[in-house]
Amino acid sequence: MLQSFQRYITKNCHLKPGSKVIVGLSGGTDSVVLTHLLHQAGFQVIAAHCNFQLRAAESDNEQAFVESFCSELGIELFVMRFETSAFAAYKNISIQMAARELRYDWFEKLRVSQHCTAIAVAHHADDQLETFFLNLIRGSGLQGLKGMKARNGYVVRPLLGFRRAEIEAYLQQHQLQAKDDSSNADTKYLRNKIRHQIIPAIAGLTDGAKEGMYTSIGLLHQDAVLHTELLERECSRLLNRLGEDWHIRRDSWMEADSANAMLYALIGPFGFKGAAINEILQSVKNTAGARFFSSSHRLSCERDGLLIQRLTDLCTRQPVYIEHAVLQIGHPLNLTFEVIDLQCIGSLHQPPEFALLDFSLLHFPLCLRPVSRGDRFQPFGMKGSRLVSDFLTDRKLSRAEKERVFVLENADGSIVWLVGFRIDGRFAVGPETIKVWKATLNR
Repeated sequence: MLQSFQRYITKNCHLKPGSKVIVGLSGGTDSVVLTHLLHQAGFQVIAAHCNFQLRAAESDNEQAFVESFCSELGIELFVMRFETSAFAAYKNISIQMAARELRYDWFEKLRVSQHCTAIAVAHHADDQLETFFLNLIRGSGLQGLKGMKARNGYVVRPLLGFRRAEIEAYLQQHQLQAKDDSSNADTKYLRNKIRHQIIPAIAGLTDGAKEGMYTSIGLLHQDAVLHTELLERECSRLLNRLGEDWHIRRDSWMEADSANAMLYALIGPFGFKGAAINEILQSVKNTAGARFFSSSHRLSCERDGLLIQRLTDLCTRQPVYIEHAVLQIGHPLNLTFEVIDLQCIGSLHQPPEFALLDFSLLHFPLCLRPVSRGDRFQPFGMKGSRLVSDFLTDRKLSRAEKERVFVLENADGSIVWLVGFRIDGRFAVGPETIKVWKATLNR
């Protein structure tokens, strides 16, 4: 088994002998065999044992066994005692979820502090079967049914290519001892019901049933890899970057049977969960203006598709005050300023990116702020005043695009420039102008 293990860990976990690895060592058969194999294969092994303090004396006995086992192998051991029940109550999650979160958070901190290349955990091929049925019952799609990866970030699973029977045979062959968790036999846990009841029942239906399940898991994993590659290709085509925002244009795929899966692939990375996907899809078809929020982003249904914006960008649009001596600002817009004698200006033509204003009419500090409801100005070249919102609507800006528009306001509260669009005619250069204040929007 050692030679097969060495080939598997090199090919699938991308680890070379001699690498420094954290191994999660509970004391059970699987983790004991994994630790022994890593040690025999020439890795620099650091063992990490979690005492979750859930089974009183049994937990302490497992810790003592692990300490003795590591001493015999001559490997370094770190032990962490967790108040697991209290943590689960505080987070309002199950004991199993709490233990998993505590374990992996600590493993990662230990990996960093000990300068290790990976965290090895003892999941094996039979765990893949259990995970398949667990996710099947929970309603998972292909990504859940394909099972665990041999390497996921810094977490590696070198035993995924081996079955429980092979691992138990290795334990006996090398006369190793183990302390298996008694709760693994308790069928009040769904995973244990699957392990002890469902899989044996299916395996007993016909000869080769279990072999067929192993084969199916492998094929699902291959299908998932191909599916991911195709989705990534489509996502790169449909998801467009607009400055700090992202846009998904309306497209024929939104009417396809696979639209929910495609939309989940597009917006899942922004924190939007599966439960909201159908509602978002219906809104983009029927209701422009609907908004949805994840923990990090806002999604707006626009006439031409979906706009995704970071909440931090939306919440930091605070007014910026500009004194007359300021030459440049970089946030929230990149603007440069200069004061020029009128006779030094060759042309008074003003593209939208420029504002040429009579310096004597400005009262500092000027205020750069987002457009507010009720803002009015007198667009240069037009008679009378207009609501800024009406001016922008005439230019067919969406609501989300309007939110990214700023005005430059005089100290007396009057708007001098709708930035990137039009100056206020009352502040335009005229016959009495001596100095010109020039502002440039660097897009």
